[in-house]
Amino acid sequence: MDFVQQAYSMTHKDMYDEKEIGSFCIINKGKDMYDEKEIGSFCIINKGKSSPQRSKQLKENTYSRSIYKFLRSNEKLLGICPTYMNNQPHIDEKMRQSIIDWLTGVHEKFSLVPETLYLTTYLMDLYLASEEVTVEKLQLVGITCFFIATKYEEIEPPSLKNLVHICDHAYSKNEILDLEKLILKTVNYSIAIPTSYVFLKHFLWISSADKKMEHLSCYILDGTLHCYELLRYLPSQLAAASILIARKLLGKTSWSSTLAECTNYKKKKISLVACVVLEQKAHISKELITLEKKYSVDKYSNVSDQFFNNK
Repeated sequence: MDFVQQAYSMTHKDMYDEKEIGSFCIINKGKDMYDEKEIGSFCIINKGKSSPQRSKQLKENTYSRSIYKFLRSNEKLLGICPTYMNNQPHIDEKMRQSIIDWLTGVHEKFSLVPETLYLTTYLMDLYLASEEVTVEKLQLVGITCFFIATKYEEIEPPSLKNLVHICDHAYSKNEILDLEKLILKTVNYSIAIPTSYVFLKHFLWISSADKKMEHLSCYILDGTLHCYELLRYLPSQLAAASILIARKLLGKTSWSSTLAECTNYKKKKISLVACVVLEQKAHISKELITLEKKYSVDKYSNVSDQFFNNK
């Protein structure tokens, strides 16, 4: 394993408190002063020292570019078959959309980190692309993928007992544990994957986005999880398209030269993806309002009401 892979795969949940001040950052817990150490775009930052020059140094550091290149190459290798529903005789796109809407609500109920929902969706799609699932077992697949993702991403994941309860005891603990083993075997125990949210954080960082920009971009990208048709696009493309849409809605230059240079995507290409993202958003069932409700509160700058209003 080379340095870039080590930096990407390292976990810090037990040793550090997380603070997002860059694409991926970790803050040494319990120390008042410490030196800066750059580990790719994973950084331990010298507390109390912040300046435009330091920010520029972080953005331009070699390891950050190397990790981005590594993530871009990995997303191509870890893609999901965009036509897997053709081999699922019992479920369809609308059922997938409904289960993701439900999982979005479960995710919000437990106040979990965004990465958990994205990893959940990825694992579910990857499993569905390999194994035939009945309607009765789709929720079991969803909550088991959620269980796996919480254990990987969260410092304090919800208990298995709580997950059984939130499914109204439709499935037992043993059923979830048995399926967990099967899913992990199916995905070859490979869950350190670059989701679209990983790229979104990086793009927001390099564009120095404010809170409203961040919330609107996240709202748009969260919506892409519902859309089976968007599986044909790379995670980095969906993240870039969400940034472009949000910037345009906020009256900013839709695609800056900095974004073009750092993402290696030209405006023309991302604009085409953005059009499909908006088209697919319009096709999400109006009955699925969990995402709209989530982003209609002050915590998320009321972006769903201000810019889309569920229309």
